[in-house]
Amino acid sequence: MTTSQPTQAVSETVTEESVERYLKDHPGFFECRPQLLTTMKVQHPTTGQTVSLIERQVTVLREQNHSLEKKLMELVEIARENERLSRQLHSFSSELLKARTLPEVIATTQDKVREIFQTDFVALCLLKDTGDGTGRENCDKLFTEIFAGDTPVCGSINAEQIRFLFQGNAAEVASAAVVPLRTTDAIGLLGLASRDAQRFIPGMGHLFLSHLGDLVCSALAAHVQ
Repeated sequence: MTTSQPTQAVSETVTEESVERYLKDHPGFFECRPQLLTTMKVQHPTTGQTVSLIERQVTVLREQNHSLEKKLMELVEIARENERLSRQLHSFSSELLKARTLPEVIATTQDKVREIFQTDFVALCLLKDTGDGTGRENCDKLFTEIFAGDTPVCGSINAEQIRFLFQGNAAEVASAAVVPLRTTDAIGLLGLASRDAQRFIPGMGHLFLSHLGDLVCSALAAHVQ
């Protein structure tokens, strides 16, 4: 009678948590008992069939491998896109250097930006009225926060700002980005818009948009200040 009591007491203290903790504390447990790996059975997550622990682990590793491959492909695609943008921004800077007048700078910017960033609409709004239709009254008041932030804004553009920038095309705009243009002082804004709602979204990186803004500012500075 007395010999069975310790065994009973031990079994009452065994829980799933204690077993898990024991196996974590003794990672070599199965190395001395390899036969357990083939005799222990668990449920397959997809088929629901009972399989050995080894088979289950192979499934887990296969799923992890698939997930890593997917992430790797995403990173490769991002790297390719970044390389494409870098090359095209370099080409864009060369085109801007050839522009001798303000109308040439504006035309080059509108044409090339649409191509580089694969967007549907491009708007250039200058704070100073240069007589070419790009200067618009109240631009600084409507975009006060964007000028104050001094960095490109993606996605968080309200309906009034979209109408102001893209005018007749405003109804087709599903997403947009705005790049403040400034040297020592604010020059204006560059707007990019797309019919694709996911093209410009809040939180997306704007490194290349910042580089774009710097290039356009340099080209405009000689003509509007």
